[in-house]
Amino acid sequence: MHHHSHFSLPGALALLLWVCLIPTAAHAAQQYCVGNASELTTALTTASVLGQGSEIRIRQGVYPMPNGTGTNPGYYVYGNNLTLSGGWNSDCTARSLDPMTTTIDGQGGSGSFWELHSNASITLQGLRFINNKFILLGDRSDTECTANGQKIIVRRTVIDGSIGPQALWLDSHCHAVRVENNLIVNSTGEGIFLNCGGSMSYQLINNTVRDSSGQGLYASEQFLNECPAGGFGLNRLYNNLIDKVTLDDTQVLAFNNIFDQLTSTGGGGLYSGSSDNLFVNPQLDSDYRPFEPGSPAINSGTDNVQGGLPGTDIEGGPRVVGGIPDRGAFESSVVPPGPFVITVTNGADSGPGTLRDAITQANAGPGLNLIQFDLPGCVYQIQMQSALPDITDDVIINGYSQSGASFNSLDNGNNAVLCIRILPSGDIPWAFHVPPNSSATLK
Repeated sequence: MHHHSHFSLPGALALLLWVCLIPTAAHAAQQYCVGNASELTTALTTASVLGQGSEIRIRQGVYPMPNGTGTNPGYYVYGNNLTLSGGWNSDCTARSLDPMTTTIDGQGGSGSFWELHSNASITLQGLRFINNKFILLGDRSDTECTANGQKIIVRRTVIDGSIGPQALWLDSHCHAVRVENNLIVNSTGEGIFLNCGGSMSYQLINNTVRDSSGQGLYASEQFLNECPAGGFGLNRLYNNLIDKVTLDDTQVLAFNNIFDQLTSTGGGGLYSGSSDNLFVNPQLDSDYRPFEPGSPAINSGTDNVQGGLPGTDIEGGPRVVGGIPDRGAFESSVVPPGPFVITVTNGADSGPGTLRDAITQANAGPGLNLIQFDLPGCVYQIQMQSALPDITDDVIINGYSQSGASFNSLDNGNNAVLCIRILPSGDIPWAFHVPPNSSATLK
């Protein structure tokens, strides 16, 4: 669904009088600081007309916008990067990461839809949309769209009570789409609709999508085999809580998600290698947080995420508490129940205090075991002379426990510091191995 909009340049520039412009260096993105619905509409219009990279900062508060983006028919086309973010203070110099501080209220209006198109990158973050029709993010046109590393990023955003066919509609032929730490609930149609074509790919990470009348996630290829399937970093789901999922002619690698039901049509489905997905009740409260401490979403996610696990949850708190991330948008305060802790203090291949000895102890100790590291220096290399023992009991091997190591703290990208390296000597097929007939879990 692509449109073309026309604005007169003088009229749009006149509207700049209502918008606080933050001075920026030459060639940097133009920043807009807005504090009411009229200023927001002006900033969106002006950024579209000027065609330069733009960052629109929205102050904390409630923005009644029954006409959505305020244009007719309600869409914008951008020639460069666009970032739209909420939670800003009065002069837009600092912000809260909690999306509940900035609310866009569509008031159930028939025109309250947000349609933003660019062949460059689009970022939407830290906003709460209630009673809107839909949010559509996509490319500017099929013929202009080329794969140049452009991204669509939706993070730490709440979409509640959408009245249209899709709450979040992602429609592109070229973008790498990353949707992380969002809460999308109570939609009259689909929660997330992915219309995937050309070289577009997508990753959904730690989202909670519940209580939609339609599917929580509907992923579809526009044309047969247009959207890459199962490739490096492409089409992946990590740590999501999505009630109903339909994969129509698109294949997805899925890790550590919780689904209520999964429907595969037209050759779509979970790609080979998907693992640790559950079909259970995630046990959420009325705010869609996991019940503590018993929800299966707690301390059961994976931090092995392509591009890096987000450093925070939807509210801006730490994404990992207790060494293991939760599934879904919210991170609980629950720490895993006291595992048997084994510390690696010897970097040799074998003997007391070595990694080999720690795995042997973990296999012999019933229940969850935690292997941590206290070796000199960062980076420390453990040289394996032979394969380590198979893992036959539940264990967490926490390389971040080594002094100097740290988790990723970025929203986009990965600045994690890894201090433990395990290197083989000769032909060793793997470092850590859970045999096929074992029920053990390795995290």
